[in-house]
Amino acid sequence: MLVKTSQLTRGERHLVKRRRTTESQVEAAERYGVSLYNYRQWETDTLKSPHELGLGKLRNFEACFITRRRSGLSASAVAKRVGVSRWWFCQMERGDVDATRLVSFWRGA
Repeated sequence: MLVKTSQLTRGERHLVKRRRTTESQVEAAERYGVSLYNYRQWETDTLKSPHELGLGKLRNFEACFITRRRSGLSASAVAKRVGVSRWWFCQMERGDVDATRLVSFWRGA
């Protein structure tokens, strides 16, 4: 089952926002004026971020990325199950190519 925006943790919201802006963790930390160490802790929910981020609706490929991350499965493992190369799988998770197969995989999981 794919996650929805309302189900995201603060850390996951930071991660999705950073991926949308194509920032590195270093750049995001600088934007917020915190150390890279603290920013990484925000993204992993080890340290609570003081920022409540509104994201709007998650795109399907973003929901797939968060779902995989929560599952603990590697990109390679899911790519194999979906029947695509790891490279192609990563393209789907970034939204660079159609992610229909990936969405179908997670909806059936």
